[in-house]
Amino acid sequence: MKDFVELENEFCNVKGDTLSTIRFFESNKEDIDNLDDSYGQNKSFRLTLYGSYGISLAISGNTNKALTILDDFIPTFEKDLENYDDEYVKSPFYESLLWTYGYTLHDAKKYPDSELVFAKLVKLYPDNTKYKKWFAASKINRYSTIRQTLWTACFLLLAIDILFEKSMEQGLSKAFWVTVALTIITTLSLELHIYIIKKKNE
Repeated sequence: MKDFVELENEFCNVKGDTLSTIRFFESNKEDIDNLDDSYGQNKSFRLTLYGSYGISLAISGNTNKALTILDDFIPTFEKDLENYDDEYVKSPFYESLLWTYGYTLHDAKKYPDSELVFAKLVKLYPDNTKYKKWFAASKINRYSTIRQTLWTACFLLLAIDILFEKSMEQGLSKAFWVTVALTIITTLSLELHIYIIKKKNE
């Protein structure tokens, strides 16, 4: 079994490309997991390796596998960050983790989750316009999914009205049209909200 020194020396010799990082991690995963966390350097090194592995998977296009790693890893890493000051929290490694996690979630069409990640990036780095644009894009895509559902509901309700207009009781008909009106108003309000977000981020 390899110890911290052996793993660190081997990792230092790994080429800077993503595939080499993936190969190193997967061939040494058992030894990495067995590092003794009672030593701070072991825990920090293991966290760095897991984060680098998740980032490398995302960059190489292994979206689902990357999310499996990052979904578990990032909360653990963030819990560890609670013991450090703001400057450490804003470290390039953590920023790279969040950025990779955010766009990977977005690529997987998990827009509510990607929106939360980009909101965190915007809070940490308020001057970064790229994060603001991705935050807006995640929000727009989330709303667009809801919008499509609402428009589908509108058309279905209108189709029901055409098919059952004559057989529908008066009281039921009024309630039905109130539902139709509320659905259309909600949909149009959402369309307006999406338009405003797009204009703000042009």
